[in-house]
Amino acid sequence: MFRTILTLTYIVPNIYLFTRIWHLFIRKDQRTYYVLIYLLLFLVYPVSNFLNEDGTAFGARVLSATADYLLPFFLYLFLFMLLLDILLLINLPFRKVTLEWIKSRSFRRAGLPVIVCCSLAVVIAGIINFNTIRTTEYQITIPGKLSEISHLRIAFVSDFHLQESTGIHFVEKFASEIDKIQPDLMLFGGDIAEGDGNSQKMAGFERIFSNIKARYGLYGVLGNHEHYAGQDKGSFFSNPGI
Repeated sequence: MFRTILTLTYIVPNIYLFTRIWHLFIRKDQRTYYVLIYLLLFLVYPVSNFLNEDGTAFGARVLSATADYLLPFFLYLFLFMLLLDILLLINLPFRKVTLEWIKSRSFRRAGLPVIVCCSLAVVIAGIINFNTIRTTEYQITIPGKLSEISHLRIAFVSDFHLQESTGIHFVEKFASEIDKIQPDLMLFGGDIAEGDGNSQKMAGFERIFSNIKARYGLYGVLGNHEHYAGQDKGSFFSNPGI
């Protein structure tokens, strides 16, 4: 059901995106190439969805990894295109930009590369941000206490979305950062595992997590992506003792 809804929300904005790019930027002699290129990129996600049912084939994994980047790219391309259309609508009564310039070759040459580059920039920034482990500290004072404990250091993490394409170094770096913090309590907030728990790569992640130590233990909850990946039995958590 989730994949069906996601596919529908993927198709409808793409119809709008395809139509608006066609109308604003594509010359008549370029339309055949445009249709072929757009269709090729558009089909990556649904085809990867179809081929990746067992998740074992190398080609299917590559296609799935490509789709993981194309989905946000299409999202931001859609948003930038929508923003451009809103600006064009606002321009209508004021005529700050003439209709002739909007239909000009200069606009076509500049407009599409700009929104494509902006979309790519956001995706690249997101990749860098996702793969950069940062520690943010919060100091919380609780006025009323029922415990003898005067100080408690809690580490919290979520949304790793670990899968076959995740580098083992990334998880090792995370474990190293936790070791530096030396938490009294370690909390996993869901969407930690997205891949098949039976794979060798995921077993490696489990081994790294099993070496994380916290005085009062490690605790986790399942996110929606654990359910999608068949991790709803919690084996990825229970094996490392979470």
